[in-house]
Amino acid sequence: MGADVVARLDRREAALLERLDLGGLRRVQWVGGRLAAAVAGRHVGQGKGEAFWVSVGPSGEPLPPAGFAVSISHKRTLAVALVARVPDVDPPTLGVDLEDDVDAARRAADLVLGPDERRDFDALPAGDGDRAHVMAFALKEATYKAIRTGVGRALAYEDARVVVSPAGVASIAMRRRGPERLPQLETSCEWRGRQVIAAVRAAARSLW
Repeated sequence: MGADVVARLDRREAALLERLDLGGLRRVQWVGGRLAAAVAGRHVGQGKGEAFWVSVGPSGEPLPPAGFAVSISHKRTLAVALVARVPDVDPPTLGVDLEDDVDAARRAADLVLGPDERRDFDALPAGDGDRAHVMAFALKEATYKAIRTGVGRALAYEDARVVVSPAGVASIAMRRRGPERLPQLETSCEWRGRQVIAAVRAAARSLW
C-alpha cells in the first residue's frame, strides 16, 4: 500500500495507524475501513466542515465522533462502513459485516448455526444453502457488532436465529433468555456478486 493511500487518512487516523504498528493485510484493511467510513461520514454530513475520523475504542472497536454511530468491515478486496447521525437520547447502534467465503461459512456452521437453522439450510438446494450460510454468518456478525454492549451479558451465536425465505430474503431475531430486554433490530442483506453485505440497526427501545 502506497504512501499516497495512507495520505488520504485524516491526520489523527494516520497517527493512530503508526501507533498501532499494523503490517501487511491488517494495515491495508484498517486503512480501507477508515477511508470507507470517511466517505460514509461525508455522505451523512459531519457538519461545520470538520473531517470525519474514526478512533479506536477500549476493545479495538471503531469509535466515531460524538453524535455519530459507525461500523466497519473488510475483506481482502473490499472495505465497507455504515455511518449514521444519532440523537443524544436513546441513540441506535449499527453493525455491518462483509462475507464472501462459502467454504468458511460452511466450516463454521456447527459454531454459528443452531440446530433449527442447520436443518432449514440443509434442506435448501445446494446453491441456495450456500448463500443462506453466508448470509447467516454475516447477519450474526453484524448483529453482535450492533448490540455488543446493550444486552448486559456476553453474546453467543445461538442468541440469534436467522430465517431465509424461499425468495432468498434473510431476517434475524434475538432469542430471549429470561427477563432481559432485547433491542429491536432492522436488518438488510445486499449481494455484490459473491459478496454479501449485512447491515443491522439496533433501536435503543427494546421489544420487551
